[in-house]
Amino acid sequence: MTIEQIDSIRLAGEFISPDLTISSVCEIEGVLCINDLVPLSVADCSKSLQRTLDIPIEDKTGRRIGSLCICKDRTIDPSAFTLDQYVAFLVDSQTTSPPSDYQFLHNYVVIKKEYVLMYLSTMQHSAPVWGGFVHTSRHTAIPPLVVSEECLIVASDNICLPTPVHERLAMRSVSSATPSERYLQLYHQLELLFDWVVVQDIKNLSDDLLGAGKILSGYASADLPRLNNLLTRYLLSPDSVVTKLGALRTYENEGKKIFQDYGKDGNPLKEAWTKWMNCLQDGEPTETKVKQFKIPTDSSGYRGFIIRVTAYFIYRIRCCVAHSKIGEYVLRDTDEEFVVQFGEPLLRAVLVELLSHPKILVYSDNRLVPDLWPVS
Repeated sequence: MTIEQIDSIRLAGEFISPDLTISSVCEIEGVLCINDLVPLSVADCSKSLQRTLDIPIEDKTGRRIGSLCICKDRTIDPSAFTLDQYVAFLVDSQTTSPPSDYQFLHNYVVIKKEYVLMYLSTMQHSAPVWGGFVHTSRHTAIPPLVVSEECLIVASDNICLPTPVHERLAMRSVSSATPSERYLQLYHQLELLFDWVVVQDIKNLSDDLLGAGKILSGYASADLPRLNNLLTRYLLSPDSVVTKLGALRTYENEGKKIFQDYGKDGNPLKEAWTKWMNCLQDGEPTETKVKQFKIPTDSSGYRGFIIRVTAYFIYRIRCCVAHSKIGEYVLRDTDEEFVVQFGEPLLRAVLVELLSHPKILVYSDNRLVPDLWPVS
């Protein structure tokens, strides 16, 4: 809304309450200042923030410099407006009529006039860190939406979620805000499944202490060997993942950076990347093609090779998602498509295979849905 439009409804606030009288309107640094208050739109807020009250914002000395009004999509009776909400309404509203019940289009930070220059120059950029919100001007903080190319959903009637934590992680993977967050929630399913299987294996040992020692020594292994172990035991057929692996042909550049340039110990394609990509460009990586290109498969054969490649790919994407440090490839917003179109379908295919394995069902007493959390 412009200064002229706001000026035309100066008395609207006074009509609601004398406390909402508009006495001055001007511009500071290209933004409106109303009654010495500057409302700045906010693109997104942490879900953990209080949403029913204006949250005071203070500087390090304890001076109140403004407030955060989380009002997007809320319908507020004008008689309940605070002054900060009212000046936010004047910027948010598309009408010059006196307000009726109003549903806000945005959230706002409302800053006092004397602090606005300081806020814009030294505080606004770091608001996601100290405040849990991000301004619209910081558009790069919000990755672009990437939509999966999958055009068919295949339902499964024998997937076991063995614990309430598995069920919770499955739900979180749906509601996660970004592809990276979603991938991490799905990966946690694998980590937790390995732990759960170890517990079940130990339960079945009775008094076999040597067997327990062998199981626990495997548990102490690093993440990639543990993932390899899990897939070796419960991924019945490589056919369930080879189609997903074939999608890498579209993302060869991203794959080379993550799997090769920033590769880690345990990379089964370290000396055979070019052969692998040639194999993919010629179609799915069948056993015949793998042998033709002489990709090393060692004594575990084709199935073991596909499992090691799959485990390595899933593990490396997880590292890029979870870690931002020297020596690791840090995912950019432009890499979100790679996660959505390659990483996530591959991980989901593995989860479907593992969580529907007959032995997992036996371990869970054939329960597809976990028992409720115990009541303490």
